[in-house]
Amino acid sequence: MTKELQELQEKLNAARAAYYAAAAAYDAAADADDAARDAARAAALAAYEAARDAAYVDADAAWAACDACDAADAAYAEAIKTYLK
Repeated sequence: MTKELQELQEKLNAARAAYYAAAAAYDAAADADDAARDAARAAALAAYEAARDAAYVDADAAWAACDACDAADAAYAEAIKTYLK
């Protein structure tokens, strides 16, 4: 191989190595972006689930209060009936 060809081969090898390094850096950045996106999605899901669970607790408390109110209304109606007899 002549000296010129050898120099060209070395430049080609250096360019190839630079390309592979750039591709690896790009892949790493894409993976980091995916990881950040996944983390943000997980945080949003956790916040939603916490809010949903809190709403269910509030709804359960509201239903219990409603049931207690209904029971009190029924007891009051019975007391009125008894009084009116």
